[in-house]
Amino acid sequence: MVRISDIVQLKPPPAPATAGHQPGIVRAATAVIAPPSLAPAPNGSGFKATESQALYADLVLACQRSMEEARHEQSFRLGPIVSLAERLIDHLTQRDAELFRLSTVEDGGFSLARHGVNVAILSVRVGMARDYKKPRLLDLALAAMLHDIGMMAVGHLVNAAGALNPDQRAQMHEHPVVGHRLVERCRDLDPFVCDIVAQEHERHDGSGYPHGLAGNRIHEQAQMVGLLDCYEALIHDRPYRRRLLPAEAMRVMLTGSRDAFRRELWRAFLDEMPVFPVDTWVRLTSGELARVVSVRREALLSPVVTLLTDRDGHPRFRADTIDLSKEPRLAIDRAVPEPLLAE
Repeated sequence: MVRISDIVQLKPPPAPATAGHQPGIVRAATAVIAPPSLAPAPNGSGFKATESQALYADLVLACQRSMEEARHEQSFRLGPIVSLAERLIDHLTQRDAELFRLSTVEDGGFSLARHGVNVAILSVRVGMARDYKKPRLLDLALAAMLHDIGMMAVGHLVNAAGALNPDQRAQMHEHPVVGHRLVERCRDLDPFVCDIVAQEHERHDGSGYPHGLAGNRIHEQAQMVGLLDCYEALIHDRPYRRRLLPAEAMRVMLTGSRDAFRRELWRAFLDEMPVFPVDTWVRLTSGELARVVSVRREALLSPVVTLLTDRDGHPRFRADTIDLSKEPRLAIDRAVPEPLLAE
């Protein structure tokens, strides 16, 4: 079991040399979504990586279409998004590592639809840790995919590169209300799903919006979507900042928003989310650089890694793979950006 103190004490990665805005990194929210082009990764669930990639691309496209229909039609149907969400749950039930990887990898682009699908994947994974049954997981997945649909009304603020002024923040804080009004038009959605969309930005300590709800007045699923919404945003690029590594994102959330979410949700989140996902670069306590190649749920802080440099930073002639859970004298000191390997 991962402890909160373990995450908070992890050393943050060095700041990148340049953290300015990169032109072209953000696409408009209504842009056509192209299927992700990503190399297959180890899966271990029986699904082929290409099958997971195709499902991910179909989910993003279906989510985009639903958002567009909600914006233009007085009433609309979800269409294929329900069956795709059911397949998503089936994949994650069978521990589809590739589908999870797709939700956390930075592909250089942003859209509300892609963000919604990522949050759905992460939320379902944590919902499974909370022993949700499939009908409840389906509601969770649909709400997560559509949770930011109200942002369609403030698209000009989504890609803002600077701090919002008070008027802009007020507009932004209204997007859950707008989103609730939009999803209420859908004849396929249970009213409970609409409530999750309305409450996703409410916080356990009363610090959220739009109504400042607190405690048990907020649905657990809304809190869960809110938690994973924050995490997903931190580990992906935004116009106003570069993405954080997962370990650093967890540390930032735990030190700044610990009271914003229920304790049992924090526990499920920390027990289920890899602190060092596959392909993360890490520096070991020995000084060696390594890349994570495999993660087991029972040893999230001690993954299997491939050693790529020696203690002096020189490339190794042979890339040895070791299981840190079986090396009591060796541990991860911190996650590091990949470019550090060239230093």
